[in-house]
Amino acid sequence: MSEVDVDSLILPRSSSRVCLRRLTGNDLADFQAYRLDPEVAALQGWGASSDEQALQFLNKMQVTALFEPMQWCQLGIADPVSNRLLGDMGFCLSEDGTALEFGISLNRAMQGKGFASAALRLAIALVFEHSVIERIMAITDDRNLAAQSLLVSCGFAQVERINTTFRDKPCIEIVYELYR
Repeated sequence: MSEVDVDSLILPRSSSRVCLRRLTGNDLADFQAYRLDPEVAALQGWGASSDEQALQFLNKMQVTALFEPMQWCQLGIADPVSNRLLGDMGFCLSEDGTALEFGISLNRAMQGKGFASAALRLAIALVFEHSVIERIMAITDDRNLAAQSLLVSCGFAQVERINTTFRDKPCIEIVYELYR
């Protein structure tokens, strides 16, 4: 069974609040609305892209394997009724297949309303139900208090603080983990 066939068995994944699903070219306007927002992008690892680049990315993510070692795959976080894109969540499986790193981006207008928490809870269930992954991890900038609160509320524990550089400026990254 191919990865796309496997995806059809586990995606989309919905709750009353959000739906995790594949990104598509139809998401371009909503995707660019938050990806081009400097406040959303400020602490993210990605940068702004043209509409053409974003459309190529969305089309690529539509078919990228969900649990492929050392490869990021982004899923859409959408409204379960309208299917409108609210944000996205990226997954990257470790080389040995036992750990998964994730990141989340959400339209600023949707932040603080429980959508990220609902999406993260769906993602945790998806990962632990449909893989042998033992550990989910997230790395956040210590200035991102909302992300820290989200991770703790979903059961993650802080395991490390790392002095590093982000976009040529010193920062502290905090590593959080959640075990199966």
